[in-house]
Amino acid sequence: MLLILTVLTLVVTCTAGKTRTWLSNTNFDNPANWEGNKLPCSTSNVIFPLKHKMPVQLGKELQIHSLFLSDNGALLLPKNGKITFTSETKDSSCGGGDIRFTRRKQRYWIDPENWSGSNAATPHLERVPCFDDELIFPENHSFYVGLPRFFSNAASVTIDGQKLVGWNWKKFLNDKIGRRTFQPHLAPLAVYNYPCPQNDDCDCHIITYDEEICPLMKVENAEEDCHFPVLPFGFCNSICGAYILLKGGNLGEIRRELDEFTSENGVIGHVSKTNGYIQIVLVEKGDYTGNIEHLASQFKEKISSKKLFKTYVKLETSKQAVVKNPVQKAIGYIFFYLFIAVAILCTVILYYQDYCVNVPFPSFGSTAELGAFRFARFQNESGSGDEDGEILEVCPPDPAREERRQSFYNPIYSQDKEGPDDSFTLSTLTQLEADVADSTPSNN
Repeated sequence: MLLILTVLTLVVTCTAGKTRTWLSNTNFDNPANWEGNKLPCSTSNVIFPLKHKMPVQLGKELQIHSLFLSDNGALLLPKNGKITFTSETKDSSCGGGDIRFTRRKQRYWIDPENWSGSNAATPHLERVPCFDDELIFPENHSFYVGLPRFFSNAASVTIDGQKLVGWNWKKFLNDKIGRRTFQPHLAPLAVYNYPCPQNDDCDCHIITYDEEICPLMKVENAEEDCHFPVLPFGFCNSICGAYILLKGGNLGEIRRELDEFTSENGVIGHVSKTNGYIQIVLVEKGDYTGNIEHLASQFKEKISSKKLFKTYVKLETSKQAVVKNPVQKAIGYIFFYLFIAVAILCTVILYYQDYCVNVPFPSFGSTAELGAFRFARFQNESGSGDEDGEILEVCPPDPAREERRQSFYNPIYSQDKEGPDDSFTLSTLTQLEADVADSTPSNN
C-alpha cells in the first residue's frame, strides 16, 4: 500500500448555482467503515483487506498496535500527520485485538442518498447533480465514488478546496488519487459551467434516467401514512403530499412566493421545471395530517391571483391520513370483525328460514308467498291395517296464508284445507278404511 502525503490547499470560491455536498467517505476515523462500527485504538491490530483499492484518509495523529496493509491501496496523510505504533496489548479504555476495515463498495454518483442540498419535496431524480450544480467533496476526507455510465454534467467539482472545471477535472481523474477515488475514470461526466440558454431555469435532463437511479432508492410505502398518495414527476414512488402543474410563468417569482408560503405555514416545498411544466411539490413537516390538500389549494389561488403563470394544468393531492393510534386501530378492528360476525350470523339464519319468508316475484306483478313447509309421517303397526298419519310443521303456519286458496288440492300438504269442490282429507280416508274393515265378515 502506498503512503501518500497530500498538502491541503484552501481556495475560496463564490457559487452562483445550487450547491451539493457529497455525504459519504472512506475516512479512517469513520466508525461506519470498521467492523462492529468501532474505531481502532492503541492496542488494536488494524487489518485492511488484501484486495483493497480505495483511498483512506488518516487523522493527524494515529496510535495503533500493528498495521496490516493490502496489496494495492492508498493511505492519505495530512500535512504534519503521524502514525505511532505502541507495544501495549492491554488498555482498560481500549478493547484491542484484531479490527478489520469493512468498507468494500463504491457509493454511486447517481444515488440521491449520497448528496445534500435537497428536501422531502424535491423529486428523487432532481436530488442527483444537474448541469448547473456546483459540487463539493469536503476537505480532509477520502472517497470511493462510482461515476455514472451515461452522459451527465456539472458546473464544477471542488475537492480538497480546489475547484476543478473542464481540463483540470479531466487531469485530476487521470492522476493516482483521482483513479482510486472515481471509477471508471473514463466515465462520460463533463464538468463545465454551461449556462442555461433561457432567462429562467432549464429542465434537468437527469430526470430521463429513472431506470438507473430509482433502483438505488429505498422503497417507501406512502399508503401506510395516507390514502390515495400522489406521484409527481421525478419521484420514484408515491408520496403523501400535493403537486401543482403549470404552463409558462415566472419561475423566480413563484419560488419566492413558495419560500414565503412554506415558512408561514410550516410545510416543505420545491419548484422546478420538468417535462415542460412548472411543477410545485408540497409536503407536510413531520407526520402527515391531511391538511396539505387545503394548503395546496390555498397556494394555487395565491399565485393565480398574482398572475404568476399562464396556464393552470392540474392540482393533485393525497387524501386523509391513515390512523396510526393503536387504540383507534384496535377499535376499528373490533368493529370490522364484529360486522363480519353479524353478517355471517344473518346469513346462517336466513339460510335455515328462507322458506318461511315472503319471496317477491316481480315478473308476476305482485308478491307471491311461499307456503310453510310441512311433512307427513306414516307409521305402520304390526297386525293392523290401520295407518296413523302424523303431520309435522317445520315452520308455524301463517294465518293469513292459511286463508289463501291453493291452485290445486293435495291431501298430504293441505290436509286441513278444503278442495275446490269437496273436503276430502287424509282423516276421511283413514276413517273409510276402518269402516270397510269393520263391515267385512270375519272368516272365523
